[in-house]
Amino acid sequence: MKLITNVLAVMLTTTLTSIGLNTANAGTIYKVIDENTGQVTFTDRPNSYQQDSHKQVVDTHIQTTSQPYATAQSDSSVGTAAGLSESASPAAESQAVSRASDYRLSLTSPESSRAYRRPAQTIDVQLSLSPALKSGDTVIIYLDGNEVAQGLTTSIATLDLTPGQHQLSAAIINANGDTINQVSRTIYIIQNTQALRQKKQLAEQLMAYKRLPWHQKVLLKLQQQNLPAVATSKSGNSAAKNNSKPAVSSAFN
Repeated sequence: MKLITNVLAVMLTTTLTSIGLNTANAGTIYKVIDENTGQVTFTDRPNSYQQDSHKQVVDTHIQTTSQPYATAQSDSSVGTAAGLSESASPAAESQAVSRASDYRLSLTSPESSRAYRRPAQTIDVQLSLSPALKSGDTVIIYLDGNEVAQGLTTSIATLDLTPGQHQLSAAIINANGDTINQVSRTIYIIQNTQALRQKKQLAEQLMAYKRLPWHQKVLLKLQQQNLPAVATSKSGNSAAKNNSKPAVSSAFN
């Protein structure tokens, strides 16, 4: 009987510790034995049993405290944190931030110190990258520090570029937004003077036409429409004159 009682006391102690009995004040656990039935009860309030002559109250010297609960909770938190750390470790390894040594980036086109005629020519950009980009990384192409495209190829019009020196560059941006690799090249824009002259002449002719009175515009259109007919008439008259010339006898030769 005493062995069973001691076992129950140990089990109760373990249970109270594991579930974390949280009391405002520390107290002692008492074992109450019913002499008639042999039933054993554990309590931290012995006063309610001491008045019963058939109940024997024994001090177990076990203290109730909130510390075991806090310790168990702390241990659980540590275990949970460790578990999260272990489970997050493979994901962290798979999403490692890229570094400069992870890529080889080069600018294959345009060639070094290339010159382009404005506005007729366009700047064709071609990059070479090895290995392929990781998820979250980006290649950005810049002209004079301004982003013009993303990727390995693009074409840049020269119409809006001023003649002179310009800086073409490309950079690899990792998932954190850091520039980890960069290449650059100087290019030159040359004004196409012949095309500019022709464009200027056409603009001047158009402005002069717009300034004409309406009757002169009508007359000018009629003249342009009659030009093919006049040219045909002149060519026909010239042929008729040639045919009307007298033939020279070979006898006079």
